[in-house]
Amino acid sequence: MKKLRLMILAAFAVVSMSAMAQEGFGSLYAQYNIASMKYSHDGHSDSESLNSVSLGYNYAMPLADATPLYLELGVAGQYLFKSEDGAKLNIASVKVPLSVLYAIEVSDGITIDPFAGLYARYNVWGEEKYGDDSFDIFKKYDGEDAWAKRFQFGFQAGVRVRFNAFMIGASYTQDLSEFAKHTKINSIDLTLGVIF
Repeated sequence: MKKLRLMILAAFAVVSMSAMAQEGFGSLYAQYNIASMKYSHDGHSDSESLNSVSLGYNYAMPLADATPLYLELGVAGQYLFKSEDGAKLNIASVKVPLSVLYAIEVSDGITIDPFAGLYARYNVWGEEKYGDDSFDIFKKYDGEDAWAKRFQFGFQAGVRVRFNAFMIGASYTQDLSEFAKHTKINSIDLTLGVIF
C-alpha cells in the first residue's frame, strides 16, 4: 500500500510538472520571404520572383496539459515588391496564420517546434508602375475585372528552434486560392524572432 501511494504521488508530480511546463508563449518575429508568383494554365506555366518582408506576432496556446501540443494564432504585416525592366510591383498585405505546433525539448533552453496549418491573407494595397504611369492592381478599369484579388488562403509548414528567448526558423507557404487569374503565390520564409 505504501508503494502504491508513493507511485501515485510520483505520477501526480510528473503530471503537475508537465502541466506547468505547458504554458502559452508569444513570439515577435521578422521574416524574409523568398516569394514566387506562379502562373499555370492549359499546360503552360511561368513564374516570377518577388522579394518580401514580414513583421508579425504569434501566440501559442497549449491544447493539452500533458502533451507539448499547441494551437498557434497570429497576425503579420507583409510587403512584397519587385522591380524589373522599368516595371515595379508593390503589395502590402495582412496575414493571419493558424497552426498546430508540437514542441520537442532537446535540452534545457533549446526546443524544436515543427508546425503546420493554414493562413488567410488580405491584400490592403497593391500598385504596378511603368515609368510615370501607375495603377491599382485591385481596381476594375473600364468594366474589366481587377488584375489581382484581395483575399487568399493557403497552407504553411515549417520548423522553428527556440533558444531561451530567441528563435530562428524556416517554413514554406503556398496559396490554395488564386492571387490573380491562374496565378498563385508561394514562398520560403526565413524567420528570426524573440519569445516572451
